[in-house]
Amino acid sequence: MEVYIKVHKVRIKITTNYEPYFRYLRLHFNKVILPGGNSDFDISICADWVTQPLKLASSAEVDRIAANTLMGKGKVATIRKIKKRKKVKMEFELQDKKLFLRAESRFKAFKDTLRYKIFNQPQESYFFELTYALVYYPLFWYAQYFLNAHPLHASSIKLKDKAVVLYGMEGVGKTTFSLLLSNKIKGTFMCDNIIFFDREKVYPCYEPLRLHRDGNTYLWEKKFRRINKFRTIKDFYEPVFDIEAEGINPAALIFLR
Repeated sequence: MEVYIKVHKVRIKITTNYEPYFRYLRLHFNKVILPGGNSDFDISICADWVTQPLKLASSAEVDRIAANTLMGKGKVATIRKIKKRKKVKMEFELQDKKLFLRAESRFKAFKDTLRYKIFNQPQESYFFELTYALVYYPLFWYAQYFLNAHPLHASSIKLKDKAVVLYGMEGVGKTTFSLLLSNKIKGTFMCDNIIFFDREKVYPCYEPLRLHRDGNTYLWEKKFRRINKFRTIKDFYEPVFDIEAEGINPAALIFLR
């Protein structure tokens, strides 16, 4: 199962053998999925669920630089925990401006069948964190290294032909303030959490908007569509409008404290 997406000029191919994760990817990236027939890519990601234990294969071509990390000849392999509970093995390789990532998650037949099929426990929260590790972080590195576009933790709105950028720590209220400000000044909400900046223009980085279920609906109604199939503490929304593809010159920076 595979899906092709495009985020800030970067074409990404994602394949997986785990159907629940494939369904999640199609919902998460719904607005930026490329139409059928697109086969070229800048980043190729293979995310498979396997039954065997996750191990790093040592060889004379690689050096062990940490307990769970190997590196050598344009390759990096590591094992990391996602959400402090599930280990994922990741192998990176760069070939002629194409980044390849092969990731493996352990599928424990008895425990996972009991959790997710018998007791129907949600996996979306884990999938969200996994997608950041497998898709967004490689995207950030690729955009900065090859496109000179630096990822910044900020929200942004479009006012006429300029961008207003709002910085702040996690949970300070960037999303809520951006929505309030866009309503007050009749601007267009551009991006919720991550933007790219190439020292001249601001570009949005697509991801679903997350809002608490008890949030004020007047802030987002007619702007975003709720993705009802995610079972998480925060509801997920996708923008009704098309994603702004062209960069916009920033006119103001607001630091929230």
